[in-house]
Amino acid sequence: MDRGNIVSRSDNETSASPVVTIKPTRRTESGVGVYERSATIVLKQLRVAGVSAEYEDPPQTRRFEDKNSATVDLVGTLALGVASSAAYEGLKWAFRRLDSEIRFRLRLLDERLGTEALLEGSPREMADQLPGLEAEDGAQTTAPAPSTEVDIAELREVRLSPARAVESRLEAGEALMLRARELLADSPAEAEVAARDALERFASALNWAEDSAFEEAAHARMDTAGRWVRRTFGCQLDWDGTTYHQRCPVALGHNRVGLSTAGMSVKVCSICGEDFAECEHAPGRRYRVEGGLVPLGWCRVCLEKDPCEHLADETYGARVVAIVVDMELEETSFVARPAYRDARLTSTSYSTADLRHLLGEEFVPGVLLACDKCLRGCSGLTQFPAGTLADA
Repeated sequence: MDRGNIVSRSDNETSASPVVTIKPTRRTESGVGVYERSATIVLKQLRVAGVSAEYEDPPQTRRFEDKNSATVDLVGTLALGVASSAAYEGLKWAFRRLDSEIRFRLRLLDERLGTEALLEGSPREMADQLPGLEAEDGAQTTAPAPSTEVDIAELREVRLSPARAVESRLEAGEALMLRARELLADSPAEAEVAARDALERFASALNWAEDSAFEEAAHARMDTAGRWVRRTFGCQLDWDGTTYHQRCPVALGHNRVGLSTAGMSVKVCSICGEDFAECEHAPGRRYRVEGGLVPLGWCRVCLEKDPCEHLADETYGARVVAIVVDMELEETSFVARPAYRDARLTSTSYSTADLRHLLGEEFVPGVLLACDKCLRGCSGLTQFPAGTLADA
């Protein structure tokens, strides 16, 4: 950056303008600015710290990297343009309150002096380096007064512990199984729908319990439910007229493979429904909200789009979630451990040649093919050897 083009401004002169500008990591051919997904968290933390911060691009030409990754180490390069000495104090305040496990690269552009620094590490490590980058221009800085506290410890607990996610899914599965048994005598069709919905919940519980102390119990409960459904209703492969498909969540759940996606996304806030990159709701903090589907079309407490147990005339504590409403996929790959734990296979297909090899030359495509997997003793989960699939 040419220092000769930098104009020094006093703090009063910059008060109406952003003193920190978050810059895109790249631009598409159409000119859309693509931002590192951690940019939103940093921007909101800066605003909480009292720092005037904005994105370089307006909402209509702004997208965010959305790569599902099981590790947050070096998630990308976050570029910040700093136009005030006082902004450094805000940066330090914000970084010290970010999850200490996050690691990323920070490209810091001092727009007054035309200097650039590249930092790498956890936010707190970078906060410790920031004082050495402050300009010696005689400016007096004070630590910003926070307008509200963001409970990052709560966010860390939710992100790292699968216990609550597993428990809620198991509870939902058990409730559906109980309903299926109650309906069985008078309405077997409704009972089957409830029971197969339960299998989805149990498979999801296993996904969230993977590699934790809850995995064995979740696996066993899924298998038990699968056997009851097979014995009670029967199971078969789906035939679409040309190909057979396995769509049973229990059968598919035994293959521990998932999907990792990368692309550009637009997200809205689960609390207010507005652009998540712009709204006032901070990640990691709980808010008191009414339950029910009105006015957003989803329950702000559990995010269900169907009627749930949360009532519109009662308030609950709800955590902020970013909901993807528009996604342009750029890459999809198979991984052993997907970051989004329910990003799993929902169907596999069998070719006629494969089935004829298994069943004999007399096999005729289109006949009913029963699936007895759940009646056989479980041989365990199929884990993929190291190196055959990446961790997301």
